[in-house]
Amino acid sequence: LHATFKLSAGGEDVAIFAADGLTLLDGFSFGQQQTDVSLAFLPDTTGMKFLMDPSPGERNRPQPGHTRNYNALDPTQNQIIDFDPLHALEIGYTFGTKTSNAPPSQQGYILFATGVDSVQMGADGTLLLSPSPTMTQFFNTDAAGNGYWSATVPNLPTLVGFSVYFQSYVVSGGFSNGIVATVGEQGISGPTDP
Repeated sequence: LHATFKLSAGGEDVAIFAADGLTLLDGFSFGQQQTDVSLAFLPDTTGMKFLMDPSPGERNRPQPGHTRNYNALDPTQNQIIDFDPLHALEIGYTFGTKTSNAPPSQQGYILFATGVDSVQMGADGTLLLSPSPTMTQFFNTDAAGNGYWSATVPNLPTLVGFSVYFQSYVVSGGFSNGIVATVGEQGISGPTDP
């Protein structure tokens, strides 16, 4: 749901009621707002997240062959390490990510899951994946604090439309933002760039 009205920049409560005007269907409170910040449910009906690229007029879950970066509801919890897709997630092709602004020469982990969550992990930031990451891959950061990871997506048409959630963790640096990618099919369901 994308509204045509504005909410108070100073923060307020938002609620949706049933037609009877009494039954609360959903709601949340938010504080001081920043310019060009998008809060949304991700996927479309669960877990409020900070969308790093607002999606007015679109579903919050990306279309096949597309990605979307997201973060904790309070994005300052994971603000140091950046995590971005390098390619679209498409069957039969390589999907890659770049972790940047991380401590140099450290071990890093790419975490995968089938859903989202927000679990505060102390000074390391917020784990954004649920259930607990179902797969982990390793990488090392270079002298500039950048780390790269890639893998080939199996060429299975049944994967098209399936969403995967990714997050990076670097030792001595903590958690990054998250990426949600929906599997596409090159030239048919999505672009060759995220």
